[in-house]
Amino acid sequence: MTAIDVQLSEPDKLPRRVWAGMLGIYAIVMFALFTAAAPGDKPITSYGLILMTLAVNLAMGATFVAMLGGGIERRRIIASCLFTLMLSVCAVWMIQWGDRNDASHADTSVLVFPWTWIDGLQRQAVEAKPFGYAFTAQLLGVAIFEESIKLMPAMIFFAIGRSRRVRSFMLSAAMGGLIFGLAESFIYADLVYGRRGAPAWEYVMRFGAAAPAHAFWSAIGAAVASALLCARFGRMVSILSGLAIAAALHGFHNASQASFGPVAQIPSLFAAMLLLFIAVRWAWRADGCAEAEPSGTMVECS
Repeated sequence: MTAIDVQLSEPDKLPRRVWAGMLGIYAIVMFALFTAAAPGDKPITSYGLILMTLAVNLAMGATFVAMLGGGIERRRIIASCLFTLMLSVCAVWMIQWGDRNDASHADTSVLVFPWTWIDGLQRQAVEAKPFGYAFTAQLLGVAIFEESIKLMPAMIFFAIGRSRRVRSFMLSAAMGGLIFGLAESFIYADLVYGRRGAPAWEYVMRFGAAAPAHAFWSAIGAAVASALLCARFGRMVSILSGLAIAAALHGFHNASQASFGPVAQIPSLFAAMLLLFIAVRWAWRADGCAEAEPSGTMVECS
């Protein structure tokens, strides 16, 4: 029996930093949720908003590196994150441009298919109350586009680029999701919370719970794509399946709020965290198998 066989025969023997990262994520999310349990009316300052953004970014980034780091492909991760940042900035600019030009009251009858269909889905995503309608609208009108922004850069650099590291792929997707989640939170802070004078606890909830959720969904999608690649499925099938799972989790989370209220998102958030922790544990095993494979590619590890 080799050293790798011994390691894989004891799946609970994860590095301590992995467990520390998991506890860190749990602590950050719980802190954000507890602020909603005792809300106040104190507003947030621009300095406080910037400080909170930096703190969430550094804390969540550190927890993901703790869980998935070690022998990772740094250059691919950095390139993927920069690509996601560029796409996120473009998305923020487009939303702000639309707000300045009153796009919500634009004449959409001049649009052609499929933009008319997308416009209808996005309006339903805001207005629909029955869960089935809300989920479909959120999935096809919102989640699939946001998850594409977050996941496609990581998938281009890792899945299509024939990486052998599942953890690198997942870390790239998680950091990309966090980048997009924080960018989206800035949009909410500027166009929603700031205009109605929202209290500070709403900002904390948005940045401390909603933004990390984007990272959870993207990392889970990357894990699904990796698992299919390990099982020798085609790359396009694996990529689209991972994207579909991430979008489904995203759409379910948003539809829960639309149909049942904000409290319904709490079970969805913790379910995503549980799936993430399961995926992290599997990723360490999969990378161990890949290191023992002469071809240096992702291999099946049961």
